[in-house]
Amino acid sequence: MKTHTLILGLGNPLMADDGAGVQVIELLRKASLPAEARVQDGGTAGVGLVPEMENYQRVILVDCAMMGLQPGRWQRFTLDDANLLGENNSELSLHNASLRDALRLADALNVLPPEVVIYGVQPASVEWGRPMSDQVRAALPTIAQAILEEATNIQHPTSNIQHPIIKR
Repeated sequence: MKTHTLILGLGNPLMADDGAGVQVIELLRKASLPAEARVQDGGTAGVGLVPEMENYQRVILVDCAMMGLQPGRWQRFTLDDANLLGENNSELSLHNASLRDALRLADALNVLPPEVVIYGVQPASVEWGRPMSDQVRAALPTIAQAILEEATNIQHPTSNIQHPIIKR
C-alpha cells in the first residue's frame, strides 16, 4: 500500500540559490502538515531519488530551475508541463539533468508515482560558495505556503503572482 504524499526538497545549499528546495523543506518541517504527507531533504541525490519516490501516490519536488524568469519567481509544473519524461527538454531547463534522469528511470521501472508535481524557483545564482540571493530567500515562504496548501488539497497554485505568504 502506498503512502500518499512525499515532499522532496532538492539542491545544494553550498551553491547559492541551488539550496532553495532544501530551505523550503526546513520551513515545511515547522508547519502543520497532514499526517499522510512526509517531507524530506533530497539534496543532490539524482537517480538515488528513485527508491525514495517508489511508495508514494504523489511526489512534490521543489528545486531551483532555469526558466527565464526574474530571480525569485516560481512556477508549479506537472511532468507534462515540464516535459521531463519526453525527448525534448526545451520547455523547462532544470539546472540539474539528474532530476530528469531520476524521473525517466522511475518511469521505466514502473515506480513513478501517479502524480508528480514540481515547484521551480528561478535562481539569481548557482555559483559555489555564494549566499542565497535576497530574491530567492524572499520567495521561500510563499513557495512553502503553496506546497502546504497543495499537500492539504486546499488549492493547486501555479505561480507566485497572487498567493499569500507564510507568516515569519
